[in-house]
Amino acid sequence: MDFFNSFDVFLADERVIGVLPGVLGKVFYKNKKKIPVSVDLGYEKDWKEEIDKGFSCGLLWLSNGTCSVVKVGKFGMGESEIVENVVSAVSEVAEVVPRKWDGVQCMHLKFYDSLALKIYEKKSKKSLGE
Repeated sequence: MDFFNSFDVFLADERVIGVLPGVLGKVFYKNKKKIPVSVDLGYEKDWKEEIDKGFSCGLLWLSNGTCSVVKVGKFGMGESEIVENVVSAVSEVAEVVPRKWDGVQCMHLKFYDSLALKIYEKKSKKSLGE
């Protein structure tokens, strides 16, 4: 548990990521915020670039329910970086959810300790009066 609490982010080479659940245990995979991020540390790769990518990527956790979360920014990022990440995340999320855009009912933008701001809502096929 000390190892788990010692770091905010965990990176792991993509070649071993599949065996980590058995090695690290349930505590890492219960709290999805701490699941190790896969990076490519192959022989020909630029490790610094790969590690930087691992720290800056947005992770999407598709839940079994109707709501999923993707983190697209952090404190200290500039406005243009966050806007770019939000635009990129919206299009990427729509590509990976089941049924693409047909599977997306709505999207919200939320900051730490804020209310959610709706940025997309699927139009209903039926009006309320029908």
